[in-house]
Amino acid sequence: RLCGYPPFYDENDAKLFEQILQAEYEFDSPYWDDISDSAKDFIQHLMEKDPSKRFTCEQALQHPW
Repeated sequence: RLCGYPPFYDENDAKLFEQILQAEYEFDSPYWDDISDSAKDFIQHLMEKDPSKRFTCEQALQHPW
């Protein structure tokens, strides 16, 4: 666990599900403030909506974070 706060959040389950489907997330302050840019970059690549742009396992293993 990086910060204890998920990148997707909404009290409304339908809206939360839509955020997940659309890969609409934010690294909300203050929860994500102390997380390195490299870690955030890694997460962004893993959660890329477009499968052709999403990290492969090999790319994930090569990421510097």
